[in-house]
Amino acid sequence: MDATLLINDGQHRRKGIEHALLRNPRLRDETITVTIFFDQGLERSQQMFADINGKQVKPSSAINALYDRRNPFNAWVLSVIGMVPEIGPRIDVENSSVPAKSYKLWSLVAFKKFLSLLTGLTEKNIADVDAERLHAIDDFLLKFFETCARLSRDGRRW
Repeated sequence: MDATLLINDGQHRRKGIEHALLRNPRLRDETITVTIFFDQGLERSQQMFADINGKQVKPSSAINALYDRRNPFNAWVLSVIGMVPEIGPRIDVENSSVPAKSYKLWSLVAFKKFLSLLTGLTEKNIADVDAERLHAIDDFLLKFFETCARLSRDGRRW
């Protein structure tokens, strides 16, 4: 590893990683993907920069919510979905809104908003909620969804 390395793209990300490590040393155990290319000159480097940055596709907010387990609110929403197995198949986790003709009832984004409105929990305040209160909210949600399922089976309108 005595080669000279030049960071063509990602200088700001590199600096951000340094700051994140200073604030939270536990991140040292995390990994990040790095792609290394043979230097073929300035013109080629500029083209690669344009290719990388000009054609990026941002993942949907649903996909971000599904995969970002460090976010305590996302992790909690996924645990709620796991508590009520009948709901999981009815939530579209790939799209930010449910496509027409889909049998899905909610997008993951809409379900997150629904849970937030129903419980008062948000991405900003969930870290401040103690385990006992969170358990009580989970119990409430179980009863809520059980009641919804029962009313639906009985053919009652709400």
